[in-house]
Amino acid sequence: MSEPLLIHCPIWGANNRVPQENMKQGRQPVCGRRKTTLPVHRRPITATDSNFSAEVERSPLPTLLDMSTI
Repeated sequence: MSEPLLIHCPIWGANNRVPQENMKQGRQPVCGRRKTTLPVHRRPITATDSNFSAEVERSPLPTLLDMSTI
């Protein structure tokens, strides 16, 4: 059995353990407190001044930043 994923709830600020097997089966993760679906980012996110704290500083997972100019 693989390690569960930690998915952060942006509303409550809680980290939720989600079994990777559920994600592979296409099941949507649900917040344990709110009982609503959690955002799952499967693509790069553009961090801006307004969302940097929520997306990068409070991320429960390591974050890779590409600071190259476009």
